[in-house]
Amino acid sequence: MMEHARCQQRKQHARNVRRRVCRARAEQRLRMPAAQEDTLRPASKGDLPPTSQLVRIPQKNYYAQDDWRVAVKQLTPLDEFAYQCRVEGTLPKELDGTLFRNGPGRYERGGAKYAHFLDGDGLIVSFDLQPSEQTAFARAKFVRTAEYVEESREEKVLYRGTFGTRKDGISTFDLRTKNLANTNVMFHAGKLHALYEAGVPYKLDPHTLDTLGKDSLNGVLQRTEGLLGVAELRWFQHLRAVRAN
Repeated sequence: MMEHARCQQRKQHARNVRRRVCRARAEQRLRMPAAQEDTLRPASKGDLPPTSQLVRIPQKNYYAQDDWRVAVKQLTPLDEFAYQCRVEGTLPKELDGTLFRNGPGRYERGGAKYAHFLDGDGLIVSFDLQPSEQTAFARAKFVRTAEYVEESREEKVLYRGTFGTRKDGISTFDLRTKNLANTNVMFHAGKLHALYEAGVPYKLDPHTLDTLGKDSLNGVLQRTEGLLGVAELRWFQHLRAVRAN
């Protein structure tokens, strides 16, 4: 019995401490200058006595986006480049070869911004280092997927993006997604491929970065139309035609 009583006393003491802490925090917020009061929210249990309706909470953004906006800001103009770099110092002999990188490089089309930066069109960048000649060459090119070529010709968004970008108009039954070719780039067995998790690889020229077309990897990949096969696409096209009639 005595042990039970002591346990109840400890619990009551803990509750009293929490109440005092919550009351002190609430009083501190009420004394806060108006310049720091950026937002209002309904009072929660323990903030103030039940008669109070609102508590003023300072708005502090711990996830500021200004620094990230620079990373996904669309460069103007959209230049692909190829130029000789100036080498300062000496390239070590072990640093011999070409480094390839891939990632989103275009975030708008025809003035319409993509809904997510991961829907950006794939941009391949290569750095060719030749320590024997002490030269470095940089090059960048967009992957010319079938969807990229079509949208470039029309200069507008024509396909859904995997991360929320939608084309103009109603597209409920049009589930085709764009092969963004922006996930990774891999050089293997003498071939360079731009990869995308929701689409087939695109083969590239490792020297010029020109797009050579889709690659089924010697027939290993049965589908070459992304997430949906030809049969599924025809079925959705049939549904869309029936709905239109």
